[in-house]
Amino acid sequence: MEINLDTPIQQPVPGFPKKEGGEITPRLLAAHLAGIRSYRSDEKTEAFLARHYGNVVDALALFKDDPLVSAPGSRYAYTSYGYNLLAAAIQSAAGKPYDSFMAEAILKPLKLNHTEFEDIRRSAPDRTENYSFYDPFTSQAKQEVSKVPRFDYSYNMGGGNILTTAEDLARFGQAFIRPGLFTKESLALFYARIRHKDVESPWSYGWFVAPDANGARRIYITGAFLGTQAALQVYPDDDLVIAIISNTWGINSRSNEMVMDLPRRIAAIARGSDR
Repeated sequence: MEINLDTPIQQPVPGFPKKEGGEITPRLLAAHLAGIRSYRSDEKTEAFLARHYGNVVDALALFKDDPLVSAPGSRYAYTSYGYNLLAAAIQSAAGKPYDSFMAEAILKPLKLNHTEFEDIRRSAPDRTENYSFYDPFTSQAKQEVSKVPRFDYSYNMGGGNILTTAEDLARFGQAFIRPGLFTKESLALFYARIRHKDVESPWSYGWFVAPDANGARRIYITGAFLGTQAALQVYPDDDLVIAIISNTWGINSRSNEMVMDLPRRIAAIARGSDR
C-alpha cells in the first residue's frame, strides 16, 4: 500500500470536494494544517452520539461540505475530522475497510490482542463502563458520579473509537522506539515536526513532538471523551513508554492533570531526578 503524502486528497478520496484556498494533502492533514474544522460546540447531541457509521467514507458527510477554517498550510488547527479523511485515504489505498487494514497492519503484528475498534452493536466481554462527575450532555459539573451512557463513536474512526488496555497501549508505544514494525527512516518521520513553507505544526504523523523540560526527546498523544482519559508518552533515548488509561472523569478532571502532569511525573521518576 502506498500513499503520496503531497498529492491532492481527491486522488485517493475522489468524493471529497475541492476547497478554495489551496490543495488539501495527506501531509497537511497529518499535521492539522489542512484547515478542516473541529467539532462545533453544539454538535455532539444525543442523536449525533447514537448514529452508527459502518464505513469511514460515510462519516465524511459530517464535514465535507463545510468551509475551511483557514487556507491549507496557513496555520495549525487541531481536528479529529482531518484524521477521518486520512482514514478514508488509507482505506482507498488499501482496498479494504480501514479497521480491517489497521488490524492486519498494526494490531496483529504487535500482538495487541486486547485492542479492537469499538462497535457498540456488538458485545465486548471485558469492556469497562465509564463514569463521570460531569453531565453527559451539558458537560456541567455534578456532585455525584454517574455512569456514562454507551455512546457510538464510529463518527471518529480515524481519530479514536478504539478499545484497548494500558498494557497494549504501552506495547504500541514500544513500536516507536526502534526499527521493527517501522523502518529507521519511518521512525525518523515520527520525531520531526511537519513544516509547510514557514508554518510549523507541533505534530508529526499522529504524534505531538515536544522535548520534555530537560530537553529529552519525546512524542506523545492524549485523548479524552466523557468518562474516558488516556495518555501515551514515548522517550526513545531512555527506552521508556508511559501509558495511562482511566474510565472515569473525576472532580476537576478537565485540568489535564492525569493525561499531561501525571505522565511527566512518572517519567521524571523513571528517568531519575537528575535527568
